[in-house]
Amino acid sequence: MDIVTKIQESSPELTTIVFSSIIVFITWLIKTLIEKPIENSRNTFVKYFEKRVQILSELNANLHFIAYFPLNTEFKENLQKILLDGLKSAYISKEIFDNTTRIAIDETTNEELTLKTIKRIENELEALVSKIRQENEFYYKYTDIRPVNRIFKVLMLFLIYLVAATIIFSLLLLIGYLVQKIVTANN
Repeated sequence: MDIVTKIQESSPELTTIVFSSIIVFITWLIKTLIEKPIENSRNTFVKYFEKRVQILSELNANLHFIAYFPLNTEFKENLQKILLDGLKSAYISKEIFDNTTRIAIDETTNEELTLKTIKRIENELEALVSKIRQENEFYYKYTDIRPVNRIFKVLMLFLIYLVAATIIFSLLLLIGYLVQKIVTANN
């Protein structure tokens, strides 16, 4: 006799508790394996995102002042301080770093390079702000102050995920069925 049969014969309640515990443990393990990396990735993304927006905004503001007041060296010194902070320069692209370094160091201001760099930074900032807007729209769309509306919106989101999971599962079953047919046809 195997151990499962012995446990079932001796105590059905114990069997229920053991199997329930095993199912709960497996569910918790799967949830942790899926949720934890996503949560860690999200936290890293948010920290990186905030720092990047802040640093690009600082560079953009100083470059605008340099474009308007090319003879004032204070703004070039600000750029140098930002670039010399090793942690901040890690958040900007190589092209922006090279251009802002050249602008901050050169005695005479290269207007064309300054304007090109401002345009590049503004493009990157617009992409980042666009992503923030998308996240905010998603948040506003699926949250609400009123509990009834919040439950309705959560159910709507759940249904969307359920439909997506059903479509994916159906496609996987179809692919499996087609592979089985091909394998049996070849044998």
